[in-house]
Amino acid sequence: MKKFILHSIILSLFFTACKRAEIDSYSGVDNIHIAPSMQLPNIISDTVTYTSKSSNTNYLDVPIVIQSQGRVMDINRPYLLTTFSSDNSAIAGTDYRFLQDTLEIAAGTYTDTIYFRLFKNPTGANTTKTVTLQLEPNAHFATAYAWHYDDAGHQIASRIRNTVVFGDFALEPLYWRHYRTNILGAFSGRKVDLLVTVGGLEEHRVYILGERPSYTEQELLIAAWDVQDYLNEQRLLGNIMTDENGQVIIMGASAQ
Repeated sequence: MKKFILHSIILSLFFTACKRAEIDSYSGVDNIHIAPSMQLPNIISDTVTYTSKSSNTNYLDVPIVIQSQGRVMDINRPYLLTTFSSDNSAIAGTDYRFLQDTLEIAAGTYTDTIYFRLFKNPTGANTTKTVTLQLEPNAHFATAYAWHYDDAGHQIASRIRNTVVFGDFALEPLYWRHYRTNILGAFSGRKVDLLVTVGGLEEHRVYILGERPSYTEQELLIAAWDVQDYLNEQRLLGNIMTDENGQVIIMGASAQ
């Protein structure tokens, strides 16, 4: 009988400890950070550059993923994300704004995707604006998980702060490198202008964000052929066309 009572006490203590451990796992504050950008998925950087040329409207909406660490909770947890422009080049509400009114990690999830709207600059091309997004600690989240480190243990990029540089300028799309050798050749803004005016492509589709082009490989090749034919014609007329860096414009090997 004494043995049975002793075992019962031990089991009772065990289950009490398990319940307490389960409750304690939800106490404290989880860390929160900004996930790698869709534009730089394989590059550790806290500065991201966007061109408004990738949009055919007067604004560009870019996704930003906020990620929490720890267990998924059964309540919505608001987080605090502030913005500022260190060089005073961007004004909230005029140059940028969030599309969501509520910033929170929803119950049952550990990420939140918000959309950051960047407005085109009406004053013209090649004007750069800068805004910084900064996660701040609050009642639900800490920001101790704050840095990317290299192999030597040096801080190399922030996880809680991203600087967004945007404007109406030429910016090489991510997909371009896959077609550089055979079809498109070296990137330049003037070459894109030719792909649009001579090759018949749409500018915002050439500058599309992400790893995949909005045109098929065959469509890019046909446009590149047309541009190379035009370049060859101009050369015969004594007009050797160069890009903004003074380099002679040529298309990739398959378009020669």
